[in-house]
Amino acid sequence: MLITWTTTEALSTGFATLQIVIPDLRVTNPSVPDFNDGSTPTFGWEAKVFDNLTQMAYVVIRTADTAL
Repeated sequence: MLITWTTTEALSTGFATLQIVIPDLRVTNPSVPDFNDGSTPTFGWEAKVFDNLTQMAYVVIRTADTAL
């Protein structure tokens, strides 16, 4: 699973971004949203994160700030 947030801060090769990466996530109980009643569709799902001899999650930040 990869979640990415991008800002408007321009870098020489793109934009500043923050990413959360979960390398081994498996959906165990998905649900399908209902679009028939006119309300905002929502859905949920259950998942398991496995330790696949790697990190369970990574946080990646790309910025122009050199004081990190």
